[in-house]
Amino acid sequence: MESEPLSGVELSVFAGDECRSTVVTGDDGLACLLIPGDDDATLTFRVALSETLQGEAEETVDYKTDAVIGSRRDPFVIRVTTTGIDSLAAVEGEVVWYDLSGRRLEGAPTDKGIYIATVTSKAGTVSQRLVRK
Repeated sequence: MESEPLSGVELSVFAGDECRSTVVTGDDGLACLLIPGDDDATLTFRVALSETLQGEAEETVDYKTDAVIGSRRDPFVIRVTTTGIDSLAAVEGEVVWYDLSGRRLEGAPTDKGIYIATVTSKAGTVSQRLVRK
């Protein structure tokens, strides 16, 4: 399930445990990052959808000095997975759960499996596929 770009989401770039840059996405869900650094490194991306719901991107980038990745016409897309089902319990906003057949659940799933969570908060609405192990 593809989600729409979200505005007002804090996006941070890390080289290991070092935060190299942070920005908040604009009304169109896009962000422009200038990432400082002298050494080559693998960069990872993290987002904060709210104070209690954070996620990590699937994508990584190998940092190179003066490299340009993405543009307004051809943006570098960052897909985010939340830190887990349990992290959604404290979200300020509405969380609606569905099974993979699209049936709405009464609450957060307790059985192992793959589920879809739709989170509506001040930052917007996002749907995310999550796994309960």
